[in-house]
Amino acid sequence: LSPFYSHHHTSEPPSLTSADLRPTLGMDVQVVDGQHGVHRVVAYTIYPGGPADQAGIQPYDIIAAWDNRPLDSKQAFADCLKSAVIGTTVYFSLIRDGVPHSAEVLVGSALLKKPRSEAHHI
Repeated sequence: LSPFYSHHHTSEPPSLTSADLRPTLGMDVQVVDGQHGVHRVVAYTIYPGGPADQAGIQPYDIIAAWDNRPLDSKQAFADCLKSAVIGTTVYFSLIRDGVPHSAEVLVGSALLKKPRSEAHHI
């Protein structure tokens, strides 16, 4: 059985609520050192069909700002993502091959991973 099934061995998965979901953009980022010690958040992996892919973000795009908030660390990116509202649009200022671009990304949702202690195994 899936770890999302109840402990009562029902054949139906429980209804999902917003507490079961987290915001996602369908990409992974890395932080690289730029000129003059400036850190840059770079799109590293773009998941096919995900929000970032649909918005046209490409691997190695520099994400300079999220809704006009400059990004200089992976933590800054994570903080923005954590506070993002599923189903809303966020605006990225990008740099691709030295040329400024922008992207509108629809915040998607993903299931929260349940801690192993809550998983039901047979």
